[in-house]
Amino acid sequence: SGNVTKLLELKQPTNTNDDYEEDDEHVHYVSSVAWHSKSPYLAIGTSYQQVHIYDVNQQTCKRKLISDTMLDDDDRIPCLAWNQNVIACGTRNSGDILVYDVRQKDCIIKFQSHGQEICGLKWCPNGRYLASGSNDNTVCVWDFHQWYSNGGTCGSLSSLLPPADGEKKKSNIPTKPLWHFKEHKAAVKAIAWCPWEGSKVLATGGGHSDGYLRFWNNSNGTCQQAIKTDSQISSILWSTDYKQIVTGQGHPNNYIHIWHYPSMVKCHTLQGHTSRILSLIMGPKGNPIVSLSADETIRFWNCFPVD
Repeated sequence: SGNVTKLLELKQPTNTNDDYEEDDEHVHYVSSVAWHSKSPYLAIGTSYQQVHIYDVNQQTCKRKLISDTMLDDDDRIPCLAWNQNVIACGTRNSGDILVYDVRQKDCIIKFQSHGQEICGLKWCPNGRYLASGSNDNTVCVWDFHQWYSNGGTCGSLSSLLPPADGEKKKSNIPTKPLWHFKEHKAAVKAIAWCPWEGSKVLATGGGHSDGYLRFWNNSNGTCQQAIKTDSQISSILWSTDYKQIVTGQGHPNNYIHIWHYPSMVKCHTLQGHTSRILSLIMGPKGNPIVSLSADETIRFWNCFPVD
């Protein structure tokens, strides 16, 4: 219907200094959002190192995940990714990834390998592997089952249970990624697992100084293909009905490209945005594709109509 419901508006910090509100570093904003795949829960990351879990139907906050002492005061949560009742939270200052089971009180594991802000997070379809991209130009793949095993992670999340006390803390155990890919020459925000390959193929896209679309074999850690595109890659989507992949790109053309996979022959170029594409989202049934751009428009594209 196009109607809008306001779920949350962050209150701004108060200060007697008139110039305080003009300083971007002291303005509170939403820095990331992520829907749970099966329940009406929305995770909201903020510019003041906090993650809120909202029940959208009730329009109430059910949980706040990160304690005040875990991160620096000026840290933020640039990306989030759900895996059933587990959620991964990227950070800016340290480059750490905080992983929470929303049924427990404390962080269950902390993945540490990146040196700068985490700008992309994606779980593989079966929930075992987490891929992370960073401003340090690298991609890590983490074997979640190596570091944490909980039979409840595969079940559906029907409600947010009260935090459980007395759980063994694992957040301080030194962690090492399964793979650490360093071929990109710019920040890696665009990350997507191939939906029909399980956890075997990962696609990543580099930023402005790179522009490469790379495909990684998660079984042996090798790069299967590297495609030079015409600009920075901000988003990657795999079609669930066609063997095709979509890339959202930036300067100079601000195009959306659709490619045949694995031949990587370009089959469509969608034009219309006048500034770089920030993100692509796929509808729940694989169509439409929604693009968000720095030109301050949101556009709906009928890319994959089901026959």
